[in-house]
Amino acid sequence: MNEHFLWTLIVGQANYSAAKLALVGLTKTLALEGKKDNIYSNVIAPMAASRMTETVLPPDMLASLKPEMVTPLVAYLCHESTSENGSLFEVGAGYVGKLRWERTGGHGFPIDKTLLPEHIQEKWAKITDFDDGRTTHPGSTQESMEGIIANFENVAGDESSRPKVVSADGKVDVEAAKSLTFESEVFEYSERDVILYNLGIGATRKDLYLVYENNDAFCAVPTFGVVPSFKSMNAVPFGDILPSFNPMMLLHGEQYLEIIKPFPTHGKLVSTPYVVDILDKGKGCVVTIGVKTTDENGDDICINEFTMFIRGAGNFGGKKEGADRGAATAANQAPSRKPDHIVTEKTHENQAALYRLSGDWNPLHIDPDMAAIGGFDVPILHGLCSFGIAGKHIFKTYCNNDPKNFKNIKVRFAKTVNPGETLETSMWREGNKVLFQVRVVERDAIVISNAAVELQGDALKAAGGSSAPAAAPVKAAGGAFKSEAVFEQIGAGIEAMSPADRAAQVKKVNGAFQFDITNDTGDTATYHVDLKNGKGHVGPGPCSGKTDVVISVKDDTFVDLASGKANAQKLFMSGAIKVKGQVMLATKLGDILKASKSKL
Repeated sequence: MNEHFLWTLIVGQANYSAAKLALVGLTKTLALEGKKDNIYSNVIAPMAASRMTETVLPPDMLASLKPEMVTPLVAYLCHESTSENGSLFEVGAGYVGKLRWERTGGHGFPIDKTLLPEHIQEKWAKITDFDDGRTTHPGSTQESMEGIIANFENVAGDESSRPKVVSADGKVDVEAAKSLTFESEVFEYSERDVILYNLGIGATRKDLYLVYENNDAFCAVPTFGVVPSFKSMNAVPFGDILPSFNPMMLLHGEQYLEIIKPFPTHGKLVSTPYVVDILDKGKGCVVTIGVKTTDENGDDICINEFTMFIRGAGNFGGKKEGADRGAATAANQAPSRKPDHIVTEKTHENQAALYRLSGDWNPLHIDPDMAAIGGFDVPILHGLCSFGIAGKHIFKTYCNNDPKNFKNIKVRFAKTVNPGETLETSMWREGNKVLFQVRVVERDAIVISNAAVELQGDALKAAGGSSAPAAAPVKAAGGAFKSEAVFEQIGAGIEAMSPADRAAQVKKVNGAFQFDITNDTGDTATYHVDLKNGKGHVGPGPCSGKTDVVISVKDDTFVDLASGKANAQKLFMSGAIKVKGQVMLATKLGDILKASKSKL
């Protein structure tokens, strides 16, 4: 372009203006097509002295519009070190500037209703408002289409019986929004879906209670509770409850999940969404959507609350503050003392691709083009995936991997996580709550803050936990168990050892074992063999410290093992012996029984 196209607005130059702006479109397309071959294209709109401008501008101004003030930009853009591509620059008289498109936030109308000129007139102020904080600067085909694509799901449905939430002047009746009812969504799932979710938040093949459906302790991590609500959340018509809604302006701010009843490992759940609150934050609004999930019998299973900040949807005259719910509050800052527990886990680069299979299909987490529209270098990890990873850490550390010990969880999402980064969960026990925060190690960035889990059940009795779920309550050992004599003999054998041999035995075995023995009448007694701590100890009841292995076996079967009449491997494979915890330690049973001069 050898003239600044703004000068072509002279009467009679429509053809000239069209030709010049066509060069901009041509250059943008060439930039896209040539990039793969390392060919870059840019366009300049120069203002320079010429025969066209000499009759319009005074001589002193023409003197400053020398070509020498334009050619340096051309030389720079043509240099092999320049990475600029597909851009438009204006240049002249020593000035160089880059231009870009700008778009308002606009307004989305329901696609299932007739759109009339009167509707456009009603929303004209919002359609043309560049100062509402929702402006964007589309720089690609994908970005230019985002508003239209986002509106494909804007369906009004049957509004005849719905209360009017948004008035003609953009005011929001929050109480009317709370009174809205939405259709319930059915979520039918199997053990496969539970395993898929657990894998998506970082469970491994070593976590059999999370990935193996035949494990006695197989369960869903409690944060699985967000999964049944995904479909329900997508059914909420945000365009009906907000004066202006663009999905690209939505940020997930907080998540609250209350577990009312542990999840069955398969079944059919019904989730129903509702509006909890809408807060006016000026440049945006905060919308909290609740989802109640029940089982087929109508019994409550869990409650979710998704809190979202939507840019550009504020200033509707609503209240600014709402009631806090759940364990986490703004006051739940990380204590200044050293964390009671820290768990570090490196995510993998395919984590988002795996997690989304549980139902959170947002392309922001898989499609690089969509991630770029959101301003991210790579597709980011789901916030609810990081939420699940942290919940898993607390579930193991404080709840003994028992869903009955996990009451609720609430988090605030502070920053995003990239797949492959390392997450560090720091935990502090405060009464019946575990305060925690999550940090990305590589960037030293807090990504989850003001977070807490509320404990219940057995978790209230102690702050620690083991890697295996707690055994069922058992009766104290009495005289009705044949195995009692075996444990007395084991204890006597250990006591008879020399101090050196005893220390060597403890060092060799290095394990704390719990035995849950069931007799013919169905009564159960617990014994322990601690060959890990101190001088070692054998006796009735569980270990005083952390148990490494829990072995469940019938009374007669254990006596047969101790006397050498039965094969441990065959009994284990047939299910007659059940082992939880560090399974490989169970292979040292031979050493334990040798201490009593028994034969395995």
